[in-house]
Amino acid sequence: MQQQPNYGIIFFMSLDPALRLLGCDFPQLSPSLHRGLDWCSWVGQIVVPAGVGLYALKKNDFKGFFSLGSALVINQIFLELMKKFISCARPNGRSGSFPSGHTAAAVLGVVFLASRYGLWEMQFPVAVAGVVALAVGISRVVLRAHWVHDVVAGALLGTVIAYAWTSKVYHTSVKSSLFG
Repeated sequence: MQQQPNYGIIFFMSLDPALRLLGCDFPQLSPSLHRGLDWCSWVGQIVVPAGVGLYALKKNDFKGFFSLGSALVINQIFLELMKKFISCARPNGRSGSFPSGHTAAAVLGVVFLASRYGLWEMQFPVAVAGVVALAVGISRVVLRAHWVHDVVAGALLGTVIAYAWTSKVYHTSVKSSLFG
């Protein structure tokens, strides 16, 4: 029996050559710039969810704190399963490319913050966390640790898990909706 192609993965994988055709390939980085970007991407994936967790504790929102923690665990489980069953090589030749765990964790923190505490009341923190998450995703591509489709898939995974965890699983949204 012939296996059907996964058109979603084919679409994401087509992003990389399309961007290269547009001239979006990155030059080789100096060792110090490479180390700096790598450090920023590692810190960014930790700082965003940790900042959201500290905010929850500051508000004595223990249910939100544990909801965030469980969402991060579920996120990591999905990441590991996807990396195991969707075997993609990284641009630097190493394995375990799809999806980007750094991006998934950072985006999960942003979406959790917005969906739990309200986007409009948390505009500045959400904007700052969003910029950090965007920088994490871009740095992973520039460092050649991930393809563009890995970063997009990681962002989608983090978004889906954070939103599902705040609105469906724990019904923990302090605000009535993402935009309220």
